[in-house]
Formats: sequence, structure tokens, C-alpha cells
Amino acid sequence: MFRQLFINNWKQKKRSPFLGNSTGQKIVIGFLAAYFLLNFLVLGFIADKVLLDAYPDASPFVKFNGFLIYYFLMDIFVRFFMQEFPVLSIQPYLAMPVKKNTLIHFILVRSIPTFFNLLPYLVIVPFFLKVVIPEIGILGGIAWFIVVSCLVLLANFIGFYLKKTFDAKPLLAVVALAVLGALYYLDTAGYLGLSEAFEEFMNVVATQPYLGLIPVALLAGMYRFIFGFFKKRVYIDSVSLERKTQEAGTYDFGFLNRFGKMGDMMQLEAKMLWRSKRSRTYAYLSVFFLLYPLIFLGNPMMDSMGGKLGMSIFVTGIFAFNYAQLLLSWHSMHFDYILTRNITGRELIKSKFTLLAGTTIISFVLTIPYVFLNKWFFFTLLVAMLFNVGWSMFMYIYISAYNSKKIDPGKGGAFNMEGFGAAHYVVMIPILAVPILLYYLPFGMMGKPYLGLLMVGLFGLLGILFREKILDFLVSHYEKRKHTIASDFRKQ
Repeated sequence: MFRQLFINNWKQKKRSPFLGNSTGQKIVIGFLAAYFLLNFLVLGFIADKVLLDAYPDASPFVKFNGFLIYYFLMDIFVRFFMQEFPVLSIQPYLAMPVKKNTLIHFILVRSIPTFFNLLPYLVIVPFFLKVVIPEIGILGGIAWFIVVSCLVLLANFIGFYLKKTFDAKPLLAVVALAVLGALYYLDTAGYLGLSEAFEEFMNVVATQPYLGLIPVALLAGMYRFIFGFFKKRVYIDSVSLERKTQEAGTYDFGFLNRFGKMGDMMQLEAKMLWRSKRSRTYAYLSVFFLLYPLIFLGNPMMDSMGGKLGMSIFVTGIFAFNYAQLLLSWHSMHFDYILTRNITGRELIKSKFTLLAGTTIISFVLTIPYVFLNKWFFFTLLVAMLFNVGWSMFMYIYISAYNSKKIDPGKGGAFNMEGFGAAHYVVMIPILAVPILLYYLPFGMMGKPYLGLLMVGLFGLLGILFREKILDFLVSHYEKRKHTIASDFRKQ
């Protein structure tokens, strides 16, 4: 039965949306995949030299082991936000004479051969052959390889569990991710000794290979746990309910009604945002990237005001960057309906601007605690928020009128390039060029970073003050383009 399930899965993959993408989208995705694969492979061959240069008094083998625990924690985060795990595709088999245990084993086994599980082995295998075997021998090396492989699979199953738990108990999954993030930060800040403890464990495994069975037992326990988790939920009615819950959404956003008709538009937009798998993925990624500065604070790049500003623009505007570039494409399935309703262009555009500005402000508020880690980072975050609200949001709205590619909001978000066109990349030119011109050229080069920061903030503030005039221009631009956009949506 396993063989037939894999054959059916392969046929499903051949009909996947990725294979139906345009040639340009395939090239972009293929280039990104090749880029990451090549980088990880090169890192595998030079990891010992990099570690020896960074830690000349330590063994590359020992330091590599210390970094493995960091990779393990980050890998769980990335899998939660980016990896697509199989569950709903088994629904047709639930009414057939197929054992439930077989289906669950198939789901778990099918989650293993993925891009995310391949990447670490491009580093692990070269390092294993080049450094591990010569340093600790074949028997100890095999035990080391087994331990590292168990870490990769543990990250796979933990990410699987957290992602599926989020649908039913979002708070539990968020708390678990917060704990993982806190462990990472506390260890890198020197408050915990996780990396040192893992280094010591791997050193002991090198001399006592039988201890490599400990992570094997942990992996078996995790597999058994997640197997039981799915066995309680894999029924036709529960799977259908999960699908309906995801499609219908669980939030009312009724507080937006107080803003009148524009609030009604914002509420519909927010419901669509939460209902769509793809936009939900963007929302999850935005929360994840709020923690991104923890990786770079203390890094020499972040010591400069320009580095802090660039990171701040990225952190406070990441959701808009992902969501707003498809601003009208999200409505491509029902754009004609919008045109026939009593909705003015100004109400539509202003509701979108308000929603995007609101997410940017919320991102800024959530990053205020960084002031306790770096006082100047707070000011760059404030400037970045003003710049994104007073400039970036307007540019996204303007460029979105030229991106008339149809998308299906119900499709998954990971590696989904549907709707991406040339405008998706062109918009980054004016968004990145303005802070470079205002900050780096006149003030950064003269050693006046604070004046450069002030100019970027004032530029964004002027955009906020004159937002009504700018919105008038954007509405006029939308009114000229809306019938062309509708026509393009109908042709696809």
C-alpha cells in the first residue's frame, strides 16, 4: 500500500501549481534553490577553515558541534513558517479500505524527503568526510553522523507538530516558538550554556559511540508522539472541519466597524488575509522577522547607524513587502464584483493604506523592547516606521496597479510565486534608493549619520502629513487602471 500511496503522491506533485508556473517564475525559483544549495555545499567544504580563522585556539570539530544546536533551533523556526507539510491530501483515502496507521506513517515518512532536509546534509557530509572521520575515527564518526541526522529529523517533526498545532491551538504554538527564540537568545547572550553542553556531549559521543543511541531514542519518542497526535485527529469529519476552519477563518475583526464604510472594507481585507493560506504565511513570517535583529545585534554590521536603519526598514515593513505587492491580485477572483459594488476608489485605496500602515505601526510597537538591548536601535526603528508609512506604503499601492496577475488565495504560501511579475521587483528600486540618497550620499559619507537618520525620518513624516494629497493621486491612478486590470484578470 505504501508503494501505491507514493505513486499517487508523485502524480499529485506532477500536477502541482509549481509545474504550472510561468517560465520566468520557474527560473527565479530554480535560481534561488540553486543559490542556497551551492552556498550550503561550499560551506561544507570550507567550514573547518572558517571556524579555524574565527577560533584559532579551538578545534573546528568542537566549534562546529556548538553551532549545531543553534542551527537546530533556527531550523524549527524556518520549517514552521516555510515548509509545507502533508495532511489534507489523505482525506480521499479515509473512506477507502486503507488502514489509518498506514496513512499516518505515510504522512510522516513523506515529510522527510524535502528541500529543508537536504540542505543541512550539503554541509554535514563534506564536513563529516573532511574533518570528523580523520579526527575521531570511523566508529565515532558514524555515531556523530547519526546524532546530527537525528537533529535534522527532530527539527522536521517538531516543525510539523507546531504547524499543525497552530491551526487548533495558536497560543500553544506561539508560546513554543517564543521559548525556542528565548533559548537561542539567552544562549548567544551568555546566560545559558546550551552550545557548550552540546559540544561536550558530542565529544563524549566521539569516545563512547553507544551514547549516540540517546538522540535515536528521542527521535523515536517524537515520532511516536506525533503519530499519536495525528491518530486522534485523522477522521473524515475532523479533517473536513480543519479545512473549513482554515477557509472560513476564526476572527471577526468587528472592532474595525467603528471606522464606517472604510472600516467595513478593512474588515473584509483582514478576514481575507487570515483566511488565505498564503497571506497567513506572510503574517507568520512577519512575526518571525521581528526576532531577526537578535541575530545581528552585536554584529559589526549592526554597529553602524546605516546597518541599523536598513535592518529597521526591513523589520517594520516586511509584511507590507510580501502582502502589498499583490494588493489588487488578492481580489483577482472577485475583482469584477468590487467594481460593481457601491465602493469608491478612494474607499478601497484608503482602506488598504490604513491597514498596511496599521501593520507597520504594530510591528514597530512590538520591536520597542529592543531599546533595552541597543538604545539607538529604537530610534532607527522609529525612523524606519515613519519612512515605511510615509513612502513605502504609497509605492506599493502605486506599483500594485501594474501587477495584474491573477492568484488563488487558497493555495499554500511556501515557495508560491503565483502573481509575481516584474513589478514585484521593480518596486524595490525606489524604496531602497530613497534612504540611500537621503542617508548615505550626503550625510553617511560625511560622517554625519544622525543627520542622515533625521532626513529619512523627516521624509517619511512629510509623506504622512500630505497623505491625503498623495492618496488623491493614487486614487486617480487606480481609476485609470482599474478596467485594464479587470480585463487582465478575466483573461487568465
